[in-house]
Amino acid sequence: MSSEAGNPRVRRAVTLLVSAAVLSICVLTLISPVRQLLAQEGRIAEVRRESEDLDRRNAELEARIEQLSDDSEIERLAREELGLVKPGEEVYVVLPDPGTGQPPPPAIEQPER
Repeated sequence: MSSEAGNPRVRRAVTLLVSAAVLSICVLTLISPVRQLLAQEGRIAEVRRESEDLDRRNAELEARIEQLSDDSEIERLAREELGLVKPGEEVYVVLPDPGTGQPPPPAIEQPER
């Protein structure tokens, strides 16, 4: 047996086998961290997109707040969307042509005086 251990071919084969085993172990131990890193990079990109969307929405809401700080805008919305009128004003509702078949718009009640 001692003659086999000294044989350069056997040494080379053992060296290659040990090197392959060590290399395999290194690759196997790196797979999980690399997979986690890739997953985290994907999640970071997703969170960045969400953050940009929220920043954009925030800017829209801040612009809307600025619009609603103007009394004339509030009055316009109250008249158009809620059908409100100032005391003493009269409201006239124009009904659609009966031939169109469209239902009339909802009636707006007059405030009591």
